[in-house]
Amino acid sequence: MMAAANPKRLWPAFLLLVLLLLGGCASFPENPPLTKVDPASGYRFQNLALNPGNSDETFIILALSGGGTRAAAFAYGAMQELAAARLPGSDATLLDEVDIISSVSGGSFAAAYYGLYGQERFLADFPQDVLALRIESALIGRVLAPWNWGRLGSWTYGRSDLADRYYGEAIFNRATFADLPRQRPFIVLNATDISIGAGFSFIQDHFDRLCSDLDQIQLSRGVTASSAFPVAFTPLTFTNHPKESCGYTTPAWIRGAKKDLELNSARYDRAVAWESYEDPQRAYIHLSDGGLADNLGLREPMLGLNSVSSPLSILAKFNKHQGRRQIKRLVIIVVDAQPKTAAKMDRSARPPSIFTVLNAAATTPMENYSSDSIEQVRSYIETIKSQFEDAEEENPIEYYFSRVTFEAEPDPELRRQLQEIKTALQLPDEQVQMLTEAGGRILRQSPDYRRLLEALGAGE
Repeated sequence: MMAAANPKRLWPAFLLLVLLLLGGCASFPENPPLTKVDPASGYRFQNLALNPGNSDETFIILALSGGGTRAAAFAYGAMQELAAARLPGSDATLLDEVDIISSVSGGSFAAAYYGLYGQERFLADFPQDVLALRIESALIGRVLAPWNWGRLGSWTYGRSDLADRYYGEAIFNRATFADLPRQRPFIVLNATDISIGAGFSFIQDHFDRLCSDLDQIQLSRGVTASSAFPVAFTPLTFTNHPKESCGYTTPAWIRGAKKDLELNSARYDRAVAWESYEDPQRAYIHLSDGGLADNLGLREPMLGLNSVSSPLSILAKFNKHQGRRQIKRLVIIVVDAQPKTAAKMDRSARPPSIFTVLNAAATTPMENYSSDSIEQVRSYIETIKSQFEDAEEENPIEYYFSRVTFEAEPDPELRRQLQEIKTALQLPDEQVQMLTEAGGRILRQSPDYRRLLEALGAGE
């Protein structure tokens, strides 16, 4: 006769089964609907006040690239340098003068932390709170934990949802976008809508298209979407609510742009992408790593400089505000943590593995597009200058452009070491220190940055 099973031995299996069944019902946290589209409310650039150390005369755009902890540490070093540059006659620094921080992937950890906690805590605690955090180990531990298997087995809950929950608890204290101060800098966390290959920013102007209230969404979700590198992380899902629920109407600029296929194909493509959110078949959108569309975080700010239709129409809108002084200096600083290492696959005749091919497919276009973005900035500045020269008018704005990149490191050996630091969510302490020091040092060496310090009379 078969012996009866010991009930005590069955309890662990029974509990695991219950956890799996309950977890299988898990779903992504749905983004709340928006009651009414209202340009005067929500996290929008025009709704932010000046902070005490910020003036309209010097307008600084800080773009932080992707690259995991490598990018976050490099960005921290550059921001430390800005904080060390004190403006004459006040306690303000160049970091106080930053008006927009636009970021992707690893850079979004620095941008969101700074935006939420402020300059003092960022400078003091970001290294221990984020750069020293063993994020990869923590995430792997959560994926391997049996109590999470049910969630991960759900059709509507992925690894990125698990990461979002961890970031919210370990770094951002479950803060929402409503907790971001309504003063500058304006934090723009950029992701990619993978269905249409277009950038999608965590600002209310973009969430209007979903009839969704960004203020009720956790900040960690924006960081997670911005850094959800394909394959390793799943895309994050957002509900595209019906447009009649919030009174959303198609922006007027789209009608004009859709007539410009031959005249301005870039504007046409942007209009088509923007209007796609009105398609009822797009009931959900899926956001992945912002670097897939723009690995420097430059796309939205550049649209703001070039287009009156952009939520960041800086020169078109900002300079015309009554009662405010005009911008005298426009400063663009790009902190680019892009590595450059020899491809190991080229050392062998063996066909690359599927993982190598997938990684190359995701990263190589990012790197190529970054160079184009840099050239667009330089071209924009030169075009504006030449327009004033042709009209024989005085240009009221001085332009400064600094690219903080490993390739600008003059020491060949140090440059090689920086370029070979891998893209990961945790790095050895000595590499973090090397990156932090390099971020500040390379910015200090930038000719346009030195010219800016001289113009402002700033110093340490």
